[in-house]
Amino acid sequence: MYNFSFCSDPYLVIQATTAPNNFKWCYPPDFSAPEIPGLNDNLTYIECYKEGLFLGCFIIEDMTEIHTALLPIAWGETVNIGIELMDWVRENTNISTLITLCSTQNRLVTQLTKRVGFRLVGRSEKTQEIDGIVHVFDIYGINL
Repeated sequence: MYNFSFCSDPYLVIQATTAPNNFKWCYPPDFSAPEIPGLNDNLTYIECYKEGLFLGCFIIEDMTEIHTALLPIAWGETVNIGIELMDWVRENTNISTLITLCSTQNRLVTQLTKRVGFRLVGRSEKTQEIDGIVHVFDIYGINL
C-alpha cells in the first residue's frame, strides 16, 4: 500500500522536517533550517509515498534511532505506515533493532509507537523545551 525507498533528495527531507507541525520537534528552538540541507552520511533517509503522493520521511540515526517526519496528509494512516515501514526496513537494510524517543507528554505518539510494535525500554536523560514545556523522553525499542 505504501512505497518506501532510500532518499537522497535534500528537498524532500527539508519539506518534511520543516513542515510547521514537525519543525519544532526536528530542530532545536534556536535553529534556522537551511533552504537546502546537506544530507548527513551518518543518517539514513527513507521517503514514503502512497499512490505517488509524498507522505513524509523517516530518518535513522547511526543505524539505530528512528525519527519520523510525516506530513499532515499522512496522519490518519500513521500506524499502518509504521507497520509497513518496519517490514521494509527488515527486508532492505541490515538493521536488526531500532529505538525511538517519545515525549512523556505526547500520549498520541506514545500510543502510535506501541501500536507499531515498539516496547518501552527506558527513559532518556535528554530533555527539550518545546512551547515553554520541558519534555522528558521515554525510549522505545523494536527488534526487527
